[in-house]
Amino acid sequence: MINTEIYRIKEGLLISEKSKIPFYFGIISDNDGVYSIDLYIHEEYNLDEISNDVNDQYWELDYNIECITDENNSLEIDGLSFTNIIPHLSKVKMVSHGKMKHTIIKHFPSQTFDEDPKLHYLELEGLQMKFCNFTEEIRSRGGNVIRGFSNLK
Repeated sequence: MINTEIYRIKEGLLISEKSKIPFYFGIISDNDGVYSIDLYIHEEYNLDEISNDVNDQYWELDYNIECITDENNSLEIDGLSFTNIIPHLSKVKMVSHGKMKHTIIKHFPSQTFDEDPKLHYLELEGLQMKFCNFTEEIRSRGGNVIRGFSNLK
Protein backbone atom coordinates (compact mmCIF):
# COMPACT_ATOMS: atom_id res chain seq x y z
CA MET A 1 0.00 0.00 0.00
CA ILE A 2 1.51 3.28 -1.16
CA ASN A 3 0.14 6.63 -0.04
CA THR A 4 0.11 9.06 -2.95
CA GLU A 5 -0.25 12.74 -2.12
CA ILE A 6 -3.04 14.33 -4.15
CA TYR A 7 -3.53 17.82 -2.68
CA ARG A 8 -1.99 20.13 -0.13
CA ILE A 9 -4.37 22.38 1.75
CA LYS A 10 -3.42 25.91 2.84
CA GLU A 11 -6.38 26.62 5.10
CA GLY A 12 -9.95 25.57 5.60
CA LEU A 13 -12.85 24.66 7.83
CA LEU A 14 -13.91 21.25 9.15
CA ILE A 15 -17.70 21.43 9.47
CA SER A 16 -20.17 19.19 11.32
CA GLU A 17 -23.65 19.66 12.77
CA LYS A 18 -22.23 20.63 16.17
CA SER A 19 -19.01 22.46 15.44
CA LYS A 20 -16.79 24.28 12.96
CA ILE A 21 -13.09 23.59 13.38
CA PRO A 22 -10.56 25.83 11.59
CA PHE A 23 -7.32 24.32 10.32
CA TYR A 24 -4.27 25.84 8.69
CA PHE A 25 -2.64 22.95 6.79
CA GLY A 26 -3.58 19.56 5.47
CA ILE A 27 -2.48 16.77 3.16
CA ILE A 28 -4.88 14.60 1.17
CA SER A 29 -3.50 11.28 0.00
CA ASP A 30 -4.85 8.30 -1.90
CA ASN A 31 -4.32 4.82 -0.51
CA ASP A 32 -5.74 2.25 -2.95
CA GLY A 33 -8.82 4.36 -3.73
CA VAL A 34 -9.46 5.50 -0.15
CA TYR A 35 -8.79 9.18 0.53
CA SER A 36 -7.05 9.86 3.82
CA ILE A 37 -6.74 13.39 5.16
CA ASP A 38 -4.20 14.69 7.70
CA LEU A 39 -5.22 18.06 9.14
CA TYR A 40 -3.34 20.40 11.45
CA ILE A 41 -5.91 22.25 13.57
CA HIS A 42 -5.44 25.81 14.88
CA GLU A 43 -3.89 25.67 18.32
CA GLU A 44 -6.66 27.85 19.78
CA TYR A 45 -9.16 25.04 19.23
CA ASN A 46 -9.28 22.48 22.07
CA LEU A 47 -9.10 18.94 20.63
CA ASP A 48 -9.30 17.38 24.11
CA GLU A 49 -13.07 17.88 24.00
CA ILE A 50 -13.32 15.58 20.99
CA SER A 51 -10.71 13.02 22.01
CA ASN A 52 -12.16 12.63 25.55
CA ASP A 53 -15.73 12.27 24.29
CA VAL A 54 -17.41 9.58 26.45
CA ASN A 55 -20.59 9.24 24.36
CA ASP A 56 -18.74 9.14 21.01
CA GLN A 57 -21.03 11.87 19.73
CA TYR A 58 -18.17 13.62 17.87
CA TRP A 59 -16.78 10.37 16.47
CA GLU A 60 -20.11 9.31 14.94
CA LEU A 61 -20.82 12.60 13.13
CA ASP A 62 -20.22 13.12 9.43
CA TYR A 63 -17.84 15.96 8.68
CA ASN A 64 -17.31 18.12 5.60
CA ILE A 65 -14.31 20.16 4.57
CA GLU A 66 -14.31 23.47 2.72
CA CYS A 67 -10.77 24.56 1.97
CA ILE A 68 -8.29 26.21 -0.36
CA THR A 69 -5.46 24.21 -1.93
CA ASP A 70 -1.90 25.43 -2.31
CA GLU A 71 -2.71 26.38 -5.93
CA ASN A 72 -5.54 28.67 -4.64
CA ASN A 73 -8.29 26.37 -5.89
CA SER A 74 -11.43 25.49 -3.96
CA LEU A 75 -11.86 21.97 -2.58
CA GLU A 76 -14.90 20.45 -0.86
CA ILE A 77 -14.99 16.96 0.67
CA ASP A 78 -17.96 15.34 2.40
CA GLY A 79 -18.54 12.08 4.27
CA LEU A 80 -15.47 12.34 6.50
CA SER A 81 -14.95 10.51 9.77
CA PHE A 82 -12.17 10.57 12.37
CA THR A 83 -9.62 7.79 12.48
CA ASN A 84 -7.14 9.34 14.93
CA ILE A 85 -6.75 12.52 17.00
CA ILE A 86 -3.45 13.67 18.46
CA PRO A 87 -4.36 16.65 20.71
CA HIS A 88 -0.85 17.67 21.80
CA LEU A 89 0.23 18.01 18.13
CA SER A 90 -3.13 19.56 17.05
CA LYS A 91 -3.30 16.85 14.40
CA VAL A 92 -6.38 15.00 13.12
CA LYS A 93 -6.45 12.01 10.77
CA MET A 94 -9.62 11.38 8.81
CA VAL A 95 -10.88 9.12 6.05
CA SER A 96 -13.36 10.05 3.34
CA HIS A 97 -16.39 7.91 2.48
CA GLY A 98 -18.01 10.59 0.34
CA LYS A 99 -17.13 12.66 -2.67
CA MET A 100 -14.57 15.32 -3.44
CA LYS A 101 -15.25 18.45 -5.51
CA HIS A 102 -12.24 20.36 -6.84
CA THR A 103 -13.01 23.75 -8.41
CA ILE A 104 -10.35 25.65 -10.32
CA ILE A 105 -10.60 29.35 -9.63
CA LYS A 106 -9.66 31.66 -12.48
CA HIS A 107 -6.83 33.99 -11.58
CA PHE A 108 -8.23 36.84 -13.70
CA PRO A 109 -12.01 36.81 -13.29
CA SER A 110 -12.52 40.03 -15.29
CA GLN A 111 -10.81 38.62 -18.37
CA THR A 112 -12.38 35.74 -20.28
CA PHE A 113 -10.32 33.41 -22.42
CA ASP A 114 -12.09 34.59 -25.63
CA GLU A 115 -10.65 38.10 -25.38
CA ASP A 116 -7.26 39.04 -26.76
CA PRO A 117 -4.70 39.70 -24.05
CA LYS A 118 -4.14 43.39 -23.38
CA LEU A 119 -0.66 44.86 -23.42
CA HIS A 120 -0.05 47.68 -20.95
CA TYR A 121 2.98 49.88 -21.36
CA LEU A 122 4.43 53.09 -20.00
CA GLU A 123 6.21 55.66 -22.12
CA LEU A 124 8.70 57.93 -20.38
CA GLU A 125 9.65 61.15 -22.16
CA GLY A 126 13.20 62.36 -21.87
CA LEU A 127 14.56 59.14 -20.37
CA GLN A 128 18.25 58.83 -21.10
CA MET A 129 19.98 55.60 -20.31
CA LYS A 130 23.64 54.84 -20.83
CA PHE A 131 25.03 51.35 -20.98
CA CYS A 132 28.63 50.40 -20.40
CA ASN A 133 30.68 47.27 -20.39
CA PHE A 134 32.42 47.36 -17.00
CA THR A 135 32.98 44.37 -14.76
CA GLU A 136 34.73 44.54 -11.42
CA GLU A 137 36.24 41.39 -10.00
CA ILE A 138 36.77 41.26 -6.25
CA ARG A 139 38.31 38.22 -4.63
CA SER A 140 37.36 37.87 -1.00
CA ARG A 141 36.88 35.20 1.60
CA GLY A 142 34.87 35.79 4.77
CA GLY A 143 34.56 39.50 3.95
CA ASN A 144 38.33 40.02 3.67
CA VAL A 145 39.90 40.89 0.34
CA ILE A 146 42.47 38.31 -0.80
CA ARG A 147 45.68 39.75 -2.22
CA GLY A 148 46.40 39.04 -5.85
CA PHE A 149 48.66 36.19 -6.87
CA SER A 150 50.69 35.73 -9.97
CA ASN A 151 48.66 34.80 -13.02
CA LEU A 152 49.57 31.13 -12.98
CA LYS A 153 46.90 28.96 -14.51
